[in-house]
Amino acid sequence: MTNWFTFLLGVAIVIFTGGSVVRTLVMTRQARSRLTLPVDILIRRLVSTIARRFHNYLRRDTIQSWAAPLMIVGALATWLISFLIGYTLMLHGAVGL
Repeated sequence: MTNWFTFLLGVAIVIFTGGSVVRTLVMTRQARSRLTLPVDILIRRLVSTIARRFHNYLRRDTIQSWAAPLMIVGALATWLISFLIGYTLMLHGAVGL
């Protein structure tokens, strides 16, 4: 019974993560992903906190320009980790380790 639950949990995680990837990269309109939204908020707050320490507009703008690339890397890392967890649970449930 536990093996089936583990397998189905892994399937749910993989489907949820795949949906997040599709909503973020494929859809033509802006769609928020519940999976990567916490990462985006964390990065935005971190960059804003660092940028607020500077009074020079150019320096502040330079620091804030790093937010978008860091959000992309954060989203990719979140998807990778989620897929790894999902497929690991599926394998664990299927093989019964």
